[in-house]
Amino acid sequence: MRERNMPLRSRFNYYQNLASALAYNEEQSDYYTTLAGEWQFLFLKSPQDTPDAFIQGAYNSLEWDKIQVPSQLEFAGYGQPIYANIDYPFPVDPPYVPYENPTGLYYRKFSYNKQLDQQILRFDGVESTFEVWLNQQYLGKGQGSRLMTEFDISEMLKEGENELAVRVSKWSVGSYLEDQDMWWLSGIMRDVSIVEEGEINDLKITPFSKGDNWFIDVAMSVETAASFKSHLYFQGERVSQYKLGPQAAIEVVDPLLWNQETPNLYCLVIELNQELFIPIRFGLREIQMIDQLMCLNGLPILFNGVNRHEFHPKKGRCLSRADIWAELCQIKRYHINAIRTAHYPNTPYFYDVCDELGLLVIDECDIETHGFPEETTPAKDPFWQSEFIARGLRMVHRDYNHPSIVIWSLGNESHFGENFVAMAAAIRKLDSSRLLHYEGDRHCQVTDMYSTMYSSLAELEKRASQKITKKPHILCEYAHAMGNGPGNLQDYQELFNLYDSLQGGFIWEWKDHGIYNEEQQNYLYGGCFNESVHDGDFVLDGLVLPDGTPSPGLLEYRQVIQPVSFHYNQGQLLIRNKYDHQPLKDLRVKIEVVTQQGVVLTEEQPLSLIEPGGYSQVMAIDCPNVVTGYLTVSLIVEQGTAIFPKETVFAQDQFAFSSSQPVKDELEVVETRHDLTISGSAFTLSFNKNTGNLASFVKGNRELLASELAFSLSRMTISNDVEVQKSWHDDYLDELYTRSESFDFVVDRGTVILFVNQSICPPVASWGVKIRMEIWVNDQGISYQVRGWFEGEKPAELPRIGWELPLLEPVTQIAWFGKGPGESYPDSQQHTLIGHYRLSAKEWRFPYIIPQETGNRSEVSQSKLSLDNGQELLLSSVGKFNLNVIDLVKEQNQRYRHLEEKAVENRGIRIDLAVRGLGSNSCGPVPLPKDTVYSTPFTGQFTIA
Repeated sequence: MRERNMPLRSRFNYYQNLASALAYNEEQSDYYTTLAGEWQFLFLKSPQDTPDAFIQGAYNSLEWDKIQVPSQLEFAGYGQPIYANIDYPFPVDPPYVPYENPTGLYYRKFSYNKQLDQQILRFDGVESTFEVWLNQQYLGKGQGSRLMTEFDISEMLKEGENELAVRVSKWSVGSYLEDQDMWWLSGIMRDVSIVEEGEINDLKITPFSKGDNWFIDVAMSVETAASFKSHLYFQGERVSQYKLGPQAAIEVVDPLLWNQETPNLYCLVIELNQELFIPIRFGLREIQMIDQLMCLNGLPILFNGVNRHEFHPKKGRCLSRADIWAELCQIKRYHINAIRTAHYPNTPYFYDVCDELGLLVIDECDIETHGFPEETTPAKDPFWQSEFIARGLRMVHRDYNHPSIVIWSLGNESHFGENFVAMAAAIRKLDSSRLLHYEGDRHCQVTDMYSTMYSSLAELEKRASQKITKKPHILCEYAHAMGNGPGNLQDYQELFNLYDSLQGGFIWEWKDHGIYNEEQQNYLYGGCFNESVHDGDFVLDGLVLPDGTPSPGLLEYRQVIQPVSFHYNQGQLLIRNKYDHQPLKDLRVKIEVVTQQGVVLTEEQPLSLIEPGGYSQVMAIDCPNVVTGYLTVSLIVEQGTAIFPKETVFAQDQFAFSSSQPVKDELEVVETRHDLTISGSAFTLSFNKNTGNLASFVKGNRELLASELAFSLSRMTISNDVEVQKSWHDDYLDELYTRSESFDFVVDRGTVILFVNQSICPPVASWGVKIRMEIWVNDQGISYQVRGWFEGEKPAELPRIGWELPLLEPVTQIAWFGKGPGESYPDSQQHTLIGHYRLSAKEWRFPYIIPQETGNRSEVSQSKLSLDNGQELLLSSVGKFNLNVIDLVKEQNQRYRHLEEKAVENRGIRIDLAVRGLGSNSCGPVPLPKDTVYSTPFTGQFTIA
């Protein structure tokens, strides 16, 4: 497939002085000569139509057209583009390709003066196969459309004028490995250059740490065992000097680490004889598996990613540096932090920009054989094994030094077989510092993560909650952005946030691949060129239009992944920085309240710096004349950058707004090893830090609680629970134990905000519940905002999801706004109406002869409970909840067979987010699915005062 190519190595350049080396732009090197520009060109239907004069070097006898290099032939008017997703646009008969095989003959003259000992002709990308002649001598052959090919031309290159000829064909045996979902195009589509080199011909840098100390391993391939002076620079300032041999490990003092938020780049410059300089940029970062999670510098990664093809509506896959820079800045501007190079290595400058901007990269090998059935897949055919390995190693060698690359991907949609096993082994031998990915490895035989495409929310939740795989899970493709879409981005993001093992995903895809039609000023897609094989508009599936115009889908994605969370409660606003490494700064807060009458409040103020993971001060929002409306909070960029121009909206959110009473009391907060106590003028609260639960609530100098406010799933069974009561008992629903995984809080004047993560488990190891709570405490009460999810072999169905509040004194009277006056359940509530009601505790329950669950009131938004000692307890919610007053003794021990056997005590309150319907399963069907409570993620809000 290839002939006379140079040995594989990393891609780097020599420079003439230190200043040009630090500029890190190959075009400023005296030892780099681009051959881009106007070439002579001749288009043929087949390589077999090549004139003898071309092969013999009689170039002047040919009638040439002109073409720009780099470019795509089809965009220059030669041949037609073909869009196919799966099927090959030619007969599948490997290793043969059709006689009619669009071919381009390229020719140019150039003058050259040699400066160093070795000259190398470098092709960064040619689709799909090419042969090269230099000064009428055959130089070699290249294949692998999106991979670098180099030829040593030191002997053939002449001083003065030279002639270079290239024959490029669209189809080759390599095309069988390049069946990606994109336009089939051809030509010299990336840079062609001559680079000169001294005695160092390969250079690889690998960062690593030992404790808190950071080092780089420098490996050079050199002709002698000489040592070289080197300089370490950071942001243009020299920080160290070293003497390096061919293999060396050097420590970086006072290290600043590279990550997707703070992409700190060092530059190691190796000096040869004070005349030659080789710069290599690198970042100090490690990618590791820790506790079965993918971690960068010790912290788990959440990929808010996108799949990106190289594409321009007027140039195909031929992108300029300006194109790449602008596109990647736009990607970063929308808070996307990762790119999968779907489905091939990108042009080299792409990785330089990702290093600089802080974009995590899954670098994907140029292998896809989607059009083969599994039984004849090249992945299992020994004929292809050497090419699988070669393509993988060519990618890894070329891109080795880029810190942005955290994962190597073996390819895409090519089934699985021994060739991938061999390829993975070869890559790991070359580079053990990164992880491996391949979606087709369904059992993670050689990969470090479980990867799927377009998994449903239910499937993801099942795999994560039941811990089906021991390895982390990413969606290498999801949320297909074709046309008006994608939907459910918020739902996917919530799952990523809920389950640590779900480490994010990559939306398909970044850009519509529409080809611009100058004549009609519209975009063309599959079938518009009368192709016999095509997949229509399936190529128009991006978050941006071909010209980069953002779609509503991109706006939605930005909103759900923004690195800021806004927390609003009763006229108070808190802002959290969700970055792990980067502070929020150079922003201002804009607050706007809008009602049906229009905007009634607009305020702006500078945002004080918020450290990573930290919180702002609580901001009071006072709009006394507004009963109801909407609050919009925006963070506006004050100091513009290439990514975020000045006045860009960095993040925003909106909340239902209602006029609130100002917080008056300053709160006293006392923390001990086991408790957090918060005291105001009228109350004292205590939270158990070991469980995260409210453990004490003193009002008017009298304790309200008999024990902790606790998460609960159980209730007394009813006569119609025939099919489920045994499983509920076997799942230990009435024996849940709570442990606090983390307990943090923020104090700001009259408000304390608690952030509590809980793990709740029965006395079996098969399942559990994770809960994240945000608890606001001020003189208005205790406001809970909760979200939770189930893990493990969770119960299929539940009686309820909620909390139980055990009281010291019995409830005597209940007033509420919600459904009433009688009890209501999801499948038995048509007889109830929403309104204001008041009942005594004795009237609350229906007197079923056999003691069982009774008394639930649904769609409650406010309630006041009067206790036997004269105290009152207030419950409310911005949304709705289920309320019940229960006898805790009877709830905990359902052994009584007659109602009159046990006096009702009414010492418990249930606050439920969901309750099960009744059904008629004593001798009939169970509740309908819509009335059944499943072990699915849940959210809710309620306030206790």
